[in-house]
Amino acid sequence: MNAPNLHMTDRGVADASPGRSSGGEPGVGDLVAGILRDVTKLLENHLALFRTEVGNDLRKVKQGMMPLAVSAALAAVATGLFAAFLVGLLAWAMPTIPWWGWAGILAALLGVVSGITCYSGVTKLASISPMPTETVQTAKESLQCISNQISTDRT
Repeated sequence: MNAPNLHMTDRGVADASPGRSSGGEPGVGDLVAGILRDVTKLLENHLALFRTEVGNDLRKVKQGMMPLAVSAALAAVATGLFAAFLVGLLAWAMPTIPWWGWAGILAALLGVVSGITCYSGVTKLASISPMPTETVQTAKESLQCISNQISTDRT
């Protein structure tokens, strides 16, 4: 049976924590400390990757939302002004169709144009993945590697 290794701590006190065994091989304490250091570093790296992916996704959301916001604002103002102008003009130029008929025709045409711009923004937003897939995949691989290393160390 081996006696515990005594070594001096920062405070100058002898410590009998399980460190290196008398044969020079790392003890259980060193192995656990190494695993905890590795896991901590791994989690820090995954957090940094997660932050980067979220930042990129937010930038894409902003790029997708800007056309939608601009489209909505322009559509609201332009629809009112242009519709009033065209309904009056068409009712004057072709009095056989009443003004409310021209208003309906014009509303249908502007609805198609608005739908096309809305589709453009929705398509850009649909390409964004809400889950940081790269971070999740890397974390799974890292945890599998650690699991394999721990099971190999036990044997």
